Amino acid sequence: AVTPTQDFLETRGLFFEASGQRSAAHDDFVAALSLSQEGGHPGAMQVTSLLGLCRLALEAGDMAKAHQLSGRAIELSPCNTTALQYDLMLADLAGGKPAAQQRLAELARHYGPTPELASVAAGFGLTAISDSVLAP
Repeated sequence: AVTPTQDFLETRGLFFEASGQRSAAHDDFVAALSLSQEGGHPGAMQVTSLLGLCRLALEAGDMAKAHQLSGRAIELSPCNTTALQYDLMLADLAGGKPAAQQRLAELARHYGPTPELASVAAGFGLTAISDSVLAP
């Protein structure tokens, strides 16, 4: 039997997710993530699977798991704008704009005020990242 590639599993997982087959989507995202980790691929290659699992967790009502997965995606690829958007959307969903602004400040402190983070912040209408955001 032919072993599916990570890319195939992620793409099929997205298809299953879009067609409402959540369990099959979950299985494919987990399998793709496992292949990436076993293959020693760069963390950035795990983001699609992590964000797929994040969406499934959110749909299931598990905000803590969704936030953990988006945070892991950012940890592996801090300049991935989709991961940054998911993370700020989750913060906004949990606590409104003040929570999103607080999360933005946390991300800026941890990863630095990157152009990608500034761009995502602007899209949310959040206060620009500056040195004052980085102050304690």
